[in-house]
Parts: sequence; C-alpha cells; structure tokens
Amino acid sequence: MATPQVNPWVMPEVMKLPVIISPPSHSDREAITDCIHRLILGLDTNDSELFDSALAEDAKWELHIKTLQNRQEIHEQSYDTDIVKLDTTHYVTNIRIHMADSGSEASVSTMYEAHHYRGGRGTIPGAARYSTGGVYFLRLVRDADDAGGWRINYMKMKPIWTEGDRLLVMQH
Repeated sequence: MATPQVNPWVMPEVMKLPVIISPPSHSDREAITDCIHRLILGLDTNDSELFDSALAEDAKWELHIKTLQNRQEIHEQSYDTDIVKLDTTHYVTNIRIHMADSGSEASVSTMYEAHHYRGGRGTIPGAARYSTGGVYFLRLVRDADDAGGWRINYMKMKPIWTEGDRLLVMQH
C-alpha cells in the first residue's frame, strides 16, 4: 500500500493561545510549568514558534538515540526531520521543580508518555506505532530579555518502557 501524502496537522489560529500567556502574572513555578507545556504542545500541534519559545539558544538535548547541542540543531534535527512528519501525542505529569538559590535557574523532573504514528496514520486502527514512557530531567534558566521568563537549556530523556517499532520515529 502506498504511503499517503503527509500534510502535518497544524493548530488552527482560532485555537491558538499566544506564546506568552496574558495576566494574571505567573509565579515562577507556573511559568516553568508553562515552558514545559509550550515545548510539548508545540511538538504535538506542529507549532514551531511555540516549540522554539521553550528552548534557550544554547539548549542541549540528550535523547535516548542522539544528543543535540543548541536550539537550531534541536529544531532542524528533531522537530523538522522527525516530529512534523509524525502524528504524536506527548504527556507530562508529576512535575517537580527545584529553584536554585539564585532564583534564575531551576531543575525539573517530570514523567512522560509519548505516542508516535506515521504522519496521516494516527487514526487508522492497527496502524504501526511507537510509544514510550519515562522521565525527563530538565534545567531551565530565567531569560531576563524574554517576557515568558523561562527557557529550557538542558533536557535528558530517560525511557523506562517502550512499545512498538522504534524505527518508526527515525524513518518517514
């Protein structure tokens, strides 16, 4: 069977919230949680502006299959080459935040679950998929020049379980 033309789903403008959420102002903990949610929602809705808004320029990602060294590399080698070509849902829960004494850095752990299908096939019963769950470890920094306040500058993925075809996330 021929692979269907992939037209990535993009969140309609009527459904989008701005990158920076309006007042009331966030506490640091809310702003840090929002940063993580921007990253995840940006992945699943193919919203590159939202995705990029969560990452510091010098961000480093240690994924279980590769390490990426800055926001541009993360965008080009993960977001552009993998994520937008897949139907995905990512969930985070059990977010724990430790603020550094300086107030300008934070360490975060969160449990994740992620489901991946080939683009255009996520709603097909029995379609090939790759799912994983585990822990994200993150470090965030306060960005004084950014109204959003916080950006991820380090992220490590620790898979605890996987199911399905891992090659699916590397081949399109």
